[in-house]
This record gives sequence, C-alpha cells and structure tokens, in this order.
Amino acid sequence: MDMQKLNNQSFSQGMYGRQDLQTLIKKMSTVAFMLTVDGKAFIEDMVGGADQPQYLKVLKWRLFELLSEIDFLLSGYEMSDPIHYGAMSLEYGLREILPLNTAEIVDVFQFNEKFENDQVNLDNVFNIWERIIAQFPGKLPEAMLQEGQDELLLAIKNWSRIYARADLNTDYLKKLLDEV
Repeated sequence: MDMQKLNNQSFSQGMYGRQDLQTLIKKMSTVAFMLTVDGKAFIEDMVGGADQPQYLKVLKWRLFELLSEIDFLLSGYEMSDPIHYGAMSLEYGLREILPLNTAEIVDVFQFNEKFENDQVNLDNVFNIWERIIAQFPGKLPEAMLQEGQDELLLAIKNWSRIYARADLNTDYLKKLLDEV
C-alpha cells in the first residue's frame, strides 16, 4: 500500500459533500467524540493486548467498523442498521475518513489471515490511526488518560461555544458527554 498517498488524503480531499454549516458542525463534533472515546480505547486495548492475538483481531475489526461508521456519517449516507457499515465499506471502500479501496482495507487490517494465526502485525493499523488523528481538523483530547479529562471538558466547552455560534442546540453534546 502506498502510505505516502494516504498521508496527504485523510480529512482533506473534498470531504463531507456539500453540507450546511450546522450539519457539518454536528457531524464533526460526533466524529471527534467517536475518535476520542471509542477509537482511542480500541488502540489502547491493542497496545495492552499484545499477548492475546484473537482479541487483537476482534479489536481490529471493531476499529474498522468504527471507521466505517464515521465514513458513512461524514458522507451523509444513512442506513437503518449500523451492522452493515463494515460490510458495505469492505465492498465499496472508505472514502471520507481515509480513501481506501477494498484491497487496501484487507491489507491494512489483515482481514485475509486466518483467525487461528497467532501472529498479529498492527503496524499498518497504527500508521493509519496516526494519520487520521494527525489530519483531523482540530486537536482531539486524550480522554482515556486521567490528565486528559480536563482536555475533554475543555473540548466540550469549545464545542458548546461553536454550537451556540451556529445556533445549534447543545443537548446533543450533553448526550455525547453522558456516554463517557
């Protein structure tokens, strides 16, 4: 896979379609929250689960499902059941969060290896994750660390200000915070 190609494309290539500002703000705050809370938790579990290869494979799939859900959210496509996001992304690729076709997804996440195989290489997964985080517009708080709780609260405060300026209801942010 051409990592240099990917280095310049996530969150930067005409993403999100043509959406009004309020919709875009709500989606980006949702994506920030999903990456901060769920995505970083998967990555931390991968780092800590090095001696549990089957668990790592499940975590890779869950991270892929999360990225697929984010991709669909950003694209504006809606499905009745999120269980289909991963399958649809495997069929058609990712486009919004990071442009990956089916072959690249299989390569990055090693979906072609046997589940019983005890060798799990996470280098490509970590590289993709770092690119997504680095190219996300804005700083994502380290919500999984105790010292990062202040960062998360500051981010919520900033998102609240943005919501207020865009004339959006902040109840949605409260719902996100309740999920932490």
